[in-house]
Amino acid sequence: LDLFTGFTVTHTDSSASADAFKGKTKSVGAGLYASAMFDSGAYIDLIGKYVHHDNEYTATFAELGTKDYSSHSWYAGAEVGYRYHLSEEAWVEPQMELVYGSVSGKSFNWEDRGMALSMKDKDYNPLIGRTGVDVGRSFSGDDWKITARAGLGYQFDLLA
Repeated sequence: LDLFTGFTVTHTDSSASADAFKGKTKSVGAGLYASAMFDSGAYIDLIGKYVHHDNEYTATFAELGTKDYSSHSWYAGAEVGYRYHLSEEAWVEPQMELVYGSVSGKSFNWEDRGMALSMKDKDYNPLIGRTGVDVGRSFSGDDWKITARAGLGYQFDLLA
């Protein structure tokens, strides 16, 4: 059994726009993970993560201005898989993953020249599944080793 543990940090900048609105979010987060790789080829990965989001939305169609707010999310995930060795250097790895989260929402209101507009970003708890398969091969020399890996996966909402 090989056990790996660690700390992960994430940063994301995203933006979206439409005819009536535009918005952007900057997110920063951190988490802990653990991976257990068994001699049989089976493995399990566990992760828990917290992410803080700074959001900015602008109502562009009526000059209602910009609203800033913060939100947060928590995630916990588990992945299981099995590494089938085709040779000492090459392998195929089918895998399945479940991620459950809690995402905070926010309500805010604009008003301009008698026009009122409300926007609500609701709290929600997503449950996301993923299945996939990776293939890989390691190449090595006397004092070096490099691994090439490619995969194909399908992600789906189980609860949104």
